[in-house]
Amino acid sequence: MIRVNDLYFAYTQNQPIFQTFDWQVEKGDAWTILGPSGCGKSTLLYLIAGLLPSQRNQLLVNGQPVLRPRPKSGLIIQDYGLLPWATVRDNIALGLKIRRLYGPDGTHAPMESDVDMWAVETWLERLGLGEQANKYPGQISGGQRQRCAIARTLVLNPDLLLMDEPFASLDAPTRENLQNLMIDLWQQQHLTMLTITHSIEEAVFLGKKILLLHEPPNKQAEIFENPTYSFENARANSEYLKICQLIRKKMML
Repeated sequence: MIRVNDLYFAYTQNQPIFQTFDWQVEKGDAWTILGPSGCGKSTLLYLIAGLLPSQRNQLLVNGQPVLRPRPKSGLIIQDYGLLPWATVRDNIALGLKIRRLYGPDGTHAPMESDVDMWAVETWLERLGLGEQANKYPGQISGGQRQRCAIARTLVLNPDLLLMDEPFASLDAPTRENLQNLMIDLWQQQHLTMLTITHSIEEAVFLGKKILLLHEPPNKQAEIFENPTYSFENARANSEYLKICQLIRKKMML
């Protein structure tokens, strides 16, 4: 699904974030990316999303170099990115409306409003937003706003879901509820999922595999396998706690 080969990336000359960096993600994997502030977590995600330019075709998704944002990649960010003047329903439909106007190559795409609205209503109900459909973002809770952002992304039927600190600003019960939701959606939608987080516990809960980055330049991927991924009551599992402790020690070195 994703191949990173001999990646070099720097914002300023002679201060690389990544240097000779290799990494790969198989289709259907669920990864979390963890590390200290400034280590390159968001940089790596935005390179994969096509929002930052990679050099020399060092980054491939489905065998194709990422030269621009690809239609089948979905991105969810921390501050929701919702239009405050649009209802929950209209926010969820936003990407579909844009897709109707412009196809993948910038050309006009045919209207499919009946199919689109069926998809919007389906995701409203699946994410428990049916009663909030006609409300505006300022009238609903933070957890409901993030559910709206998730629905807006998943209604486009992505094969790759990229999330940048999606639950960082939420209270603990809401955050755990949405973490559980993402595990369920990963299983149901057969997504390839990459999540950036600062939280070790969240990284272990949401990651079937965990990529730990260090202070730049990152030259080698440090990877942890998580055998407790998608276990029922995983947070109370002793193996889950051991993995959290191991990664915490690694980050303190």
